[in-house]
Amino acid sequence: MQAWFFMAYGVMGLGCLLVLFGLLGRRNWNRKLEKERSLAAGRVVGYAQRTAGQRGSPVCQPTIAFTVDGEEHRANWNAIVPLSQWPVGKEVDLLYDPEHPEEFHLSEQEGESPPFSIMRGGAILIALALTAVIALRLLSGGGLLPEKGRDDGLPRVSVFNGDPDRAKQGFSYTLNQDGTAAITDYTGDEAEITVPMLVDGQLVTTISPAAFLGSRTLEALNLPGTVRAVPAGMCAGCLGLKTVRLPEGVERIGRDAFTGCMSLADVFLPESLAEIADGAFDEGCGATFHVVKGSAAADWCAEKGFKAES
Repeated sequence: MQAWFFMAYGVMGLGCLLVLFGLLGRRNWNRKLEKERSLAAGRVVGYAQRTAGQRGSPVCQPTIAFTVDGEEHRANWNAIVPLSQWPVGKEVDLLYDPEHPEEFHLSEQEGESPPFSIMRGGAILIALALTAVIALRLLSGGGLLPEKGRDDGLPRVSVFNGDPDRAKQGFSYTLNQDGTAAITDYTGDEAEITVPMLVDGQLVTTISPAAFLGSRTLEALNLPGTVRAVPAGMCAGCLGLKTVRLPEGVERIGRDAFTGCMSLADVFLPESLAEIADGAFDEGCGATFHVVKGSAAADWCAEKGFKAES
């Protein structure tokens, strides 16, 4: 008997068990959270990010509003979901931390988060594949064990971890300890750069300082709403940079993030932006700052004497 054949079946079976145990553990964890958190009714009021999705089906990161003790809270749900299933106005039930209402998760009735849905789907696919392999061998008269010198009939799997589109764009990244991703460098030569919201299925939440430092080709930069802070020195010395778009979700701009960007013409600052460090932009910057009326960014422009449009 060939031990490796037993190992192949064993690994697939063990994988199914581990995934199922993970799903059961998450279910118990959600029940524990439900006991510690309070229930509220919310609704979708917008999106922190919307993209076409990897297969052309639009996806989004919903912004959900809910009221606690007469005060409305808005927060981005930390999940990427199909846009068609999450229209503006959709009502949802959520569980929030009474001490920190902005920290919430949806109740189980709203379905599992995408990673766990994928895990469950993966377990089903593995089980079906295992069943198909066994059935084919029995129907072919080969039995469960391969004959000596005979092809085992198992499918050959090639794994390619690279992303050709991302490689073409020139992004380098690492995975954070919490399972999210960080953009560490950009070596491409595109004039307009859109930092991806997802890399290898992981949310991009951070960008390393000086990621675009001194780029000679960069003219327009778009960040995803999953990134909360623009790090210090991120685009310092990008002489050709003309347009910067920061979406809802970005909360802070670090020191020297856009110093030396002599060609800046349009900077779009979101309502979520709460802090702009001293020296983030050059003194006397001639760019037009597009802001939300009454926002912290609008107040900052007025204080610095920068041109602002609402």
